[in-house]
Amino acid sequence: MSKFYIAVAYSKLGDNQKAIADYNQAISLNPNDAGAYFRRGDAYVRLGDYQKAIADLEKSANLFKEKGQIEIAIEILQISNQIKSIAP
Repeated sequence: MSKFYIAVAYSKLGDNQKAIADYNQAISLNPNDAGAYFRRGDAYVRLGDYQKAIADLEKSANLFKEKGQIEIAIEILQISNQIKSIAP
């Protein structure tokens, strides 16, 4: 089973620290995995680490844009902007 799917399971269980550790490993294996950056960003939001969340979401959006998935990139940037508006 890939680290990405293990991380998703940890996220669903609410263990965001373990999820982030596995997303880190998934990203180290595939630095162009837009989904892993997006999910790790979500885990950071749940932990209240908004700056890391924003960085991951923007990286994810850029990777989706490079793949030609513009609509997804735009949606992710909108989420990132919402987080920026609430981040301390």
